[in-house]
Amino acid sequence: MTPRQLAIAAGARTRLQDAEARRADLRAGVLAACIVNPYRAKGAAPAKPSDFFASLAPPPQSDEQIYAVFRAWSLGHNARFAEA
Repeated sequence: MTPRQLAIAAGARTRLQDAEARRADLRAGVLAACIVNPYRAKGAAPAKPSDFFASLAPPPQSDEQIYAVFRAWSLGHNARFAEA
């Protein structure tokens, strides 16, 4: 096995381990949410798995991504949109 092939195999294994850890976090988060949700305050939002594991939270959006989403939404709803 060449060093390049070894590096590719090691990278694939690392990605697989990361995915396995994320799935384990998701399973534990779902279980925690199922345990907590029946006891939440009346009118409170239900708990989500990402409330217990920060690794499950979606990454924050950049200003450009927010602008693109808002622009697409406004154009899709026939709203006036001023270009910056």
